[in-house]
Amino acid sequence: MKEKKERKAPVKVGDILSLKCISIGKKGDGIFKHDGFIIIASNTEVNNTYTLKMTRILSSIGFAEVVQDDIE
Repeated sequence: MKEKKERKAPVKVGDILSLKCISIGKKGDGIFKHDGFIIIASNTEVNNTYTLKMTRILSSIGFAEVVQDDIE
């Protein structure tokens, strides 16, 4: 039996990241990736870059809020 390795999230609550939205999920939220870690944020559009503040971290996914829309 193989042991499942517990992977530590590459972010923590309060971190600020500038990321590009790569997709939109079934519920309409934006999907982002940071070091292979999936981050979800509302009110985003695909291919746009946003400054995100991490609000909640689970073992395999994180949630963030948009603090700045980086589109000029």
